[in-house]
Amino acid sequence: WAPLAANRFKQLIELGYYKDCPFFRILPGYIAQFGISADPEMNKQWMYCDTTAGEEAVKLCKQPLPDEPRRQPNAKGTLSFASSGKNSRRTQIFINSGNNNAGPPNFLDAQKFVPFARIVRGMDDDN
Repeated sequence: WAPLAANRFKQLIELGYYKDCPFFRILPGYIAQFGISADPEMNKQWMYCDTTAGEEAVKLCKQPLPDEPRRQPNAKGTLSFASSGKNSRRTQIFINSGNNNAGPPNFLDAQKFVPFARIVRGMDDDN
């Protein structure tokens, strides 16, 4: 669906970025969001791009992902990167805990959030 996002998620998992990473925003029936690493050094590289340490820090800074077209709706059980505007996806991800592709208040498709994966086990119908 969104290969850049899927590849970034895989890369972050393989680096251990999400190890001990708690959910920090849970809105029942809407979303559950995570993506702030427990490791402050990883956050400097991936989230904040701390370039105050000089040229080496600039090299280590991970750029946000460019936007991708949405090919699937933000349906229950799909994962999407959070963003703060155009081409700003970095590490924060939300799981859609409801079908968020319709009108208000669940309008994530209209806001151009792009699902890149779907949970295949553990999303019971009554959650």
